[in-house]
Amino acid sequence: MRHVRQVVINVKNWVCAGGFLNSLRHRPGRFNLILAALIAISACGQTSARAVTQNTYSIYDGEVPEVYSRQFFSYFHFRPYGYRVTRDGFIEISYKLPHSNHFRSFINLYVKLNESGHIKQSTLVMQRRFVDDKVRGAFARDYAKSFVQAAVPEQDLDAVRPLYNEIFFRQEIKKIPNVKIRSDSKGGPAEATAVFKLGAGKLKAGDIIIFGPGGELPKLPSKPSALYRCFAGERKSGQLKLSFMVLKFSNEKVEGEQSLVISVVPVDDDDSGKKLDIDFSRLPLRIPVNL
Repeated sequence: MRHVRQVVINVKNWVCAGGFLNSLRHRPGRFNLILAALIAISACGQTSARAVTQNTYSIYDGEVPEVYSRQFFSYFHFRPYGYRVTRDGFIEISYKLPHSNHFRSFINLYVKLNESGHIKQSTLVMQRRFVDDKVRGAFARDYAKSFVQAAVPEQDLDAVRPLYNEIFFRQEIKKIPNVKIRSDSKGGPAEATAVFKLGAGKLKAGDIIIFGPGGELPKLPSKPSALYRCFAGERKSGQLKLSFMVLKFSNEKVEGEQSLVISVVPVDDDDSGKKLDIDFSRLPLRIPVNL
């Protein structure tokens, strides 16, 4: 790229459905790309929950295995690796990233199914050493933001929009001028788009970049929100009540590791073991593995 004013980034099969960006793709070569999952960088700096809904991004109340075709699962490629019967008599499926993903050991995903096999609540667990890492932490933000978007009911997307914007964009981000994206590998014309890099300074080898349509980043509140402070490890816990669910953040030790736990649970959820009669004939015991 020496002596070239305009940076042209070749991305094979680049997709920007509904004005939104794909998420967390690590490519060998000159740059590390975060195609920030479902964060539309529009002219006014706002994200559109409506576009998320149109793309059926939310996994809440989705049926297993149909939900695996939705963007959160299809892009991150979470694989089921186990299940258990919870104390209140429901099936919980555990997921891990593929073995080829460098972040596999840091992240666990859990979904709890209702009697008909639909997702009734979800939990993402990420080790704090992953979240707090100066480099890998940018990817942890992408997972956390994407999970918040996916785990809440579609009707609550606008309510959590300020939070998921804050999770991803409350870090040092610099706009890179004069950049075009080549949308395929066939030598097609480069498309004008907005490109940002994490951190200060000029664009260089090894930088993490974000790109998408539009030109401005979302405007964040001057002070970090309570839930963002939980994400950053500055608070023990916090929650946000939604229409009929609760979004919870907590910092706790999980399997011996200090971890960030993000969950979306029903308002009246009680996993205290009071439900003792389990009708195993109603449990969705099939665990699809063809992801």
